Amino acid sequence: MTTNFQLHTLVEFCLKKRTTPLVFQSLLKQINHKQEISVQDVTDLLKKETDLDPLLLIYISTSSLGDNTTNLKLSVILNALHAATSSNQLLILSSLASQLRILTDENLPFTSYEVSDVISSFINYLKFLSSNKSEDVQILSSSAELSHGLLTKLQHESSVQQLLQSNNEFFVSYIDLLRSKSLLIAEDLELSFNKSIKRTSISASFSTSTNPNVPSHLSYIKINKSAKTIWLSNAIETWSTHNDNFIQSFEQLVKIKTNQNVLNDLISASFEGYVIASNLNYGTSITTQNWKLFLTKRLPVLIGQLHLKNVESSLTNSLNLVEPKISQAIKQSTFDGLDNNNNNNNNNNSINNQDSNFDDMFSSFPSTVTDIRHDILRSLIALQLLPQSAYASILKQDATADTRSLPSNDEIRDSLGNVVDLKETLARTLTDINVEFTPLEDSGLLEFLQLIPNMEGTKQAEISRLILETIELNIKTDDVGHLYRLALALASSKDSLVVILFHLSPSVVIKPLLNLLDTWSTSDDMNFQEAYASFSCIFLLLLLIVKQYNIPLEQLITLRDSTDKESFCIKYITSLGTSVQFDTLDSRASEVFAGWVSALFDSGGISDDLMRLSTVQECYELFPLIFQQAFIGCKQNLSDIETIKGGLEYFLQPFLLGTLIGIFAWAENSLWKFQDVDILSNLLKTLINQSELSGEALYIHNIVLSIYGPNLLKVFKAIEKSRSSSAISGHSIDPILITNLESSFDIENVKILNMLDFDTSRTFDKSLTKDNESLIHIFNNQLHLLLNWNQQTQIVDYDAKLFKTTIKIIGEEALLENLLHEINQIQLLNLKSSANLIELSTYLIATNYITESNKSQVLKCLKTEQLIRNVSFSFKPIKRLLKVLIKRKKDCDLNVIEGEILKLFYEKLIETIETLIPLS
Repeated sequence: MTTNFQLHTLVEFCLKKRTTPLVFQSLLKQINHKQEISVQDVTDLLKKETDLDPLLLIYISTSSLGDNTTNLKLSVILNALHAATSSNQLLILSSLASQLRILTDENLPFTSYEVSDVISSFINYLKFLSSNKSEDVQILSSSAELSHGLLTKLQHESSVQQLLQSNNEFFVSYIDLLRSKSLLIAEDLELSFNKSIKRTSISASFSTSTNPNVPSHLSYIKINKSAKTIWLSNAIETWSTHNDNFIQSFEQLVKIKTNQNVLNDLISASFEGYVIASNLNYGTSITTQNWKLFLTKRLPVLIGQLHLKNVESSLTNSLNLVEPKISQAIKQSTFDGLDNNNNNNNNNNSINNQDSNFDDMFSSFPSTVTDIRHDILRSLIALQLLPQSAYASILKQDATADTRSLPSNDEIRDSLGNVVDLKETLARTLTDINVEFTPLEDSGLLEFLQLIPNMEGTKQAEISRLILETIELNIKTDDVGHLYRLALALASSKDSLVVILFHLSPSVVIKPLLNLLDTWSTSDDMNFQEAYASFSCIFLLLLLIVKQYNIPLEQLITLRDSTDKESFCIKYITSLGTSVQFDTLDSRASEVFAGWVSALFDSGGISDDLMRLSTVQECYELFPLIFQQAFIGCKQNLSDIETIKGGLEYFLQPFLLGTLIGIFAWAENSLWKFQDVDILSNLLKTLINQSELSGEALYIHNIVLSIYGPNLLKVFKAIEKSRSSSAISGHSIDPILITNLESSFDIENVKILNMLDFDTSRTFDKSLTKDNESLIHIFNNQLHLLLNWNQQTQIVDYDAKLFKTTIKIIGEEALLENLLHEINQIQLLNLKSSANLIELSTYLIATNYITESNKSQVLKCLKTEQLIRNVSFSFKPIKRLLKVLIKRKKDCDLNVIEGEILKLFYEKLIETIETLIPLS
């Protein structure tokens, strides 16, 4: 029996039995122990003319990357790969790349000697592809993926570095070949290649400490406008504009700290940030709304904190310093945004390309349209920081566009002209109300909340604090009835909720609600329907904020007071779209399930005994399963659909309405299968129809639809589109169903459909339609744009979310290596620019990661070059970056070849963090 027969027989036996890769490897070792598997055996295996079985591919990839004791090892596979058919080459490369991605560095089986064999074999294979000028783009792409994976895993091996250096010219041509095929992986592979090569020398003249032309610490940041806009954009994104040390923190970026200079820079950064956010396709997002609130409600208060001797004169000077391109964009805007109907690239270009040479900064503004300047000045007058006469003297002819009477103070007045006392009115419309006898629509609370968007910033901040104090007091005193009423009113007043969260931040409101709901319990003497309704409304407010304000899972976890027990809220949110399995229910859950099924569909009615038997949390978990089983009953003709629809109407009771979120989520997932659509949509129509609802039930139902209506509308429209193209058969979706959904929320403002979705940056989303741009390429373009911000003649296309998007997708290590690579590349051309890029890079890291609570911990880690064990939640996001940076620093200290750039970067990061005053 030949060796070849042994390997061939083993493969056939294992494929026939469909054995696991572990069993295959065990048998392979046993055969190899008796008689060694030869290289020719492996070559013959790869030379099969038919496509390899997917399981065989797994055998090959797991064996070659998991064990090096037989000739079915990676170096032999790569040496023989050229003998395989093109389709099998692609399959093997893809399988190896996939297996490599899931392996940790510790699990790689190669010794240093074997690493050299692997890289040499793979280089030979790549040369084979290049010499044959392979036109198979898929093979080239897969070979590049495997190259990237190997270089990433083996970058610290000296043999790899030597082989890459000796084959430098070939790798350059190989990467050029990838680029010629428009393969995105080319950029990432080039980065990995440059990262793996140890340069023999770095210019010693690079050191900022020895060169007099390099700016001193933060001087570049202070003279470059980008730093202020980056800082302010980050403050907007992190809901930090109302922190007490805002002015103190902003002052660190001002070159010469005088109140006038602080005002100049603050006005310029605010106007530029607003124009960028509005003009460059943020649309009507929460970010844009927060920019508007900052300029019109918070900025006037900050100006007051500067204690300027003559606000009118100082403000006039600051406005005259705003760049013409920015002031022109402001003048072309309305308060609702920068020409939202044409808010696209063409609009952006038209703004950028218009003549910016004005005799007066506002001379060409249409006299019939007001813009954000009008509202800023009105607010300053209301706060009595400006006299009313300043309105015309500053705006000149543009003042005539505003026909409203000017305010004289920041008082709030009702429809009769009476001054509204915030604390007294909140008590009268909420705290002093008996919620059992006075419905929401008769309490005056909704009308009171509707006043909030038009209040001045001082009053908005005051009412926001009062509402937070009320929430906390209601929780402390176990007054869930009034908390239910407040939650219902807030969730029903979307514009007011935007303002309140701007002044407080979503986290501040979510935290007490989350911890209350996670510890919620009922007692036998409670009114169960009221308790269920209270829980539902409070939970719906939390879900509304989490979804519409895109609160990430990590942030939710940090808001918990105790991690001893599993969080109901977090578990529910992360499980949306699924239902518990019927056969996994324990005896108690089965009893609860059976009780509710009987109550809903067998005319048993919902009794207090049933509600006493189950907790409200269990209902939220079980009701999607009840709906699922009802649907299956209809599908299999086991239940009459009208009977089922009659039972579903119970869910439209106020105390059960909140459970529709889980039902809708499960139904959405099922609808995307495009199966049994008619039955599902018929059942859902019962739950979506509002014709029989009134009072608080209607308010709650509207909240439910505002949370999950967009998801259902999207899938229904996809079904309609598919049916119109004959992809699936059946009746059309009932137009009334579509109409009910469309009227329940503002379609234009919906961006995030799923809770906990990662909110990627606008630039990244736009790049997905371009085949020739990798994320690293996009990030580097913005990096250089920031570096040359002062020299830009057009409005800068700065995306505040791009840094965090890049980190999220490529990871801290890849980002760090990219920054160091870019610094080195610029250093070879321009000493000053490379030093500026170091400062800009460390500034980006510091502003995105450093907080008041983690600053000392981060500095301790960097200075001691050791990670600390017990860390705060705010420290954890930067921990991964520190781990990579400290490891590289330690390695570079032992290797002078690559040490200088990293050493300068490391020292500058420490210096930047030490100087930075984070928003508290």
